Amino acid sequence: MSFVEQLPGMLRLLADPTTPHTAPEISCRIQAAGWELCVPVLLSELRGDDPDVKRLVLAILAEEAENVGTESTEPFHEAVEWLMADEDRLVRMAAIHAVRDLHISTPTATAALRRIVCDDEAELARQALLTLIELDDGVVEELAQMLRGRAGEGESIQNL
Repeated sequence: MSFVEQLPGMLRLLADPTTPHTAPEISCRIQAAGWELCVPVLLSELRGDDPDVKRLVLAILAEEAENVGTESTEPFHEAVEWLMADEDRLVRMAAIHAVRDLHISTPTATAALRRIVCDDEAELARQALLTLIELDDGVVEELAQMLRGRAGEGESIQNL
């Protein structure tokens, strides 16, 4: 059985959130087996039901982007964008980090990050806002204008 055929089972076995070095190790094995051969398997796992596996695959994508560059992760952009709406909060957090790590600055990603800033829990909203600021300089200007407008309405900037 080839590595690519073994990869889904390996991801399930190693998707233990308490194992921090799993993503770099699997990333190295994927590189050795051939990234292009493993892309369909990784995409399939992102669409699966196991939140631990989804987070592991997102971490593998971050490793790939850091070690090789973001070009090879482009097939995953759409999946990462819709994972920002996943029911599992840890998957949403991992997707936010993946947007930053993979430099996904599409209108869809920006809209998803803005939705999280406005509608999700505080920690996810903070991370989404930081990612927005990092990926889009216009967000800082937009926030500054909004704050100036509210301060102009008589509200102290310290109360915002």
